[in-house]
Amino acid sequence: METSETEGETVLDIFVEETGFHELDLSAIEEAGFPVTDPSHLQLFRGGEPVAIEETPSAIRFYGQAPQDPFLRFEVYRLVAGDTPGLRIETFDGTPHDEPLLETFPDTLHFEENREAHFNVGLGEKDDNWFWSRIGENESTFRLELPPFDEGTPARLRITARGETTDRNSMTEDHRISGEIGGFSFTSFGFDGLTEATVEFPLDPGVLAGGENLLRIRASGENEAVVDRFFLNHVEIDLSRRFVAEGDELRFVGEGGAHRIAISGFTGNELFLYDISDPDHPLRVEGTEITAQGGEKTLTFATSGEESRSYLALSRERMRRPPRLRLAIPSTLTLPSNQADYLIITHRDFRAGAERIALFHRERGLSVKVIDVEEIYDTFSFGRETPRAIAAFLRYAFEEWLTPVPSYVLLVGDGHFDFKNYQNTNVPNYIPPDLVPTQFLKTVSDNVLVTVSGVDLVPDMAIGRLPVNTAEELEAITNKIFLYELNGNLQSFVRRVILVSDNADAAGDFENESNALGEMVPPSHETEKIYLSQQGEGTHDEILSAWNGGGVFLNYLGHG
Repeated sequence: METSETEGETVLDIFVEETGFHELDLSAIEEAGFPVTDPSHLQLFRGGEPVAIEETPSAIRFYGQAPQDPFLRFEVYRLVAGDTPGLRIETFDGTPHDEPLLETFPDTLHFEENREAHFNVGLGEKDDNWFWSRIGENESTFRLELPPFDEGTPARLRITARGETTDRNSMTEDHRISGEIGGFSFTSFGFDGLTEATVEFPLDPGVLAGGENLLRIRASGENEAVVDRFFLNHVEIDLSRRFVAEGDELRFVGEGGAHRIAISGFTGNELFLYDISDPDHPLRVEGTEITAQGGEKTLTFATSGEESRSYLALSRERMRRPPRLRLAIPSTLTLPSNQADYLIITHRDFRAGAERIALFHRERGLSVKVIDVEEIYDTFSFGRETPRAIAAFLRYAFEEWLTPVPSYVLLVGDGHFDFKNYQNTNVPNYIPPDLVPTQFLKTVSDNVLVTVSGVDLVPDMAIGRLPVNTAEELEAITNKIFLYELNGNLQSFVRRVILVSDNADAAGDFENESNALGEMVPPSHETEKIYLSQQGEGTHDEILSAWNGGGVFLNYLGHG
C-alpha cells in the first residue's frame, strides 16, 4: 500500500519508460489537473521514497529510471504539493584547473534485442523469457555498433544464453557456443539442458574497432547431443571508452581523485552535467567549461573526492519527456466499512459495461462493488501497473473487509504477456495477467490472484475474466451472459460435455485419459467425444461445429 506521504493529497502519477533526465513543464502538470500554486513545495516520490528534483521557472527536472520489474512497462513517479519545500537537486563545483586529463574510462556496453518470448525455459520467477534469437548449427550474425574507444587496449566479450534442448543420452554437455568476431574465433565451455550460462572471452588489442563489428554465433556441434539449440539473451563488451558523446549524451564513470575530463561530440545548444551515483538524489555539476570547434562542443570539468563517481552529460535536446501523466484516484479501498459479495475490477474504458453487470447481480441479491483497476494501482503499488497490486488488493479485501468476505471476482478487460511492449504493438494491457511457473512452462493465471488464504494454490474466491478490448465486445458478451443466466437451464447445451483428444504418443495416452474423464460426467449430462484418431482431417470442423452448438464444458487433452 502507498505510504503516508501521499495519503489525502492530490497526486499526479508521472510515467517513465526510459532511464535518463526528464523535464516536465509546469503547464503540462496543470493541464493534467494538478494545480501548481507554489512550485517550491512540489515533492516527488518513487515507491514511497523521496526523489530530488530541479526547479526552473517553467518546469521541473528529475532523473527517472526505467522499471526493473518484468511486469512493468513504466516506472511511476508521484508528484504532490507538500506543506514544506520539497527535496531539490544540490550542486557542487566542478571548475577545471590544471588537473591531469583522463583520456578513457572503463565501460560495459550492453547489446540486447527482445524479439522472441519463450516460456518453456527459464521457469524461475525472475528468469528472463525474452530472447534475441534462437541459435542452432547454422551461423547467425549480429551487428554491434561500438563508440570511440582505445583500440590499443584489451577488451572482453561476454555472451549470455539459455539452453533450449536437452539430451539425456549425451555423455557430454548439451551446448557449446562457437563464433567469431574481428577475426578472433572462439568456442565456449559446455553447459547443460535449459540452464542459463554466461561465457567470456578475452579480446586482444585490435580485434574490435569503432563502428560496426560483426559477431557470428552458432552451436559448435562439438558434443554428443543429437540436437543443440540455445537462445541468445544478450552480449556485453568491456572496453576502455573515450569521452565522446553519442547522440548528445554520455554516461560514464570518473575515477577517484582530482582529474580533468573533457567530453566532446555535443551538438546541442545547452549542456548539462549531473552526478548520478545516487540516482534518486543526483547532483548538478556547476563551473563546467564549454568550448566549440567545427560545429561540435566540448564540456570540461574536474572531479574530486577519493571514490569514483557516475556521471551523465547531456544536451537540452536529450531531456526526456514523460510519455504519460495521470491524476491518481483517491482511494476508498481501505475504508473499514467496505463489504461486497462480488468484486468487478475493470479498466476505465469499460466502466459503463461493468456497472451494467453489477446492476444485474444486485437485482439478484448480491452486494457488488465496481473498482477501477487504476485505483488499485494507486493504493497498493504506488501507481505501478502490476498484477501483483491486484493480488495485494484481493488479499486485503479478503482479510480486512467486513464479512461476508467477497466470493466472486470478475476482471473486465483483456491482458497480454508483452508487459514492456517489446513487440512494439502498443496493444493496451487493460488488466495485466500474472505469469506463474509450472512444471513445464510459465503460463498466464488469474487463479493465482485469488489464492489469498494460506500457502496453497486453491482459490479462495471464484474468479473469471471477460477478455474484451472494446466496449462493443463487452456489450456483446454481456448480452450472452444475461441470456444464459435468464434462460440457461432451459437450454439443452447446459447438459452437454465435449471431450477432445489428440493421438497418443510418448507424452501420454490422451484418448484413455479423456475416456477416464468422461466416466466422471454425471448421468444427467450427455458426452460428445471428438478424437483425432477417429475424425482425422475432419477434427477441426467437428470441434467448431460442437463449440457453435453449445456445451457447458469443453476439454482438450493433447499437444498445442
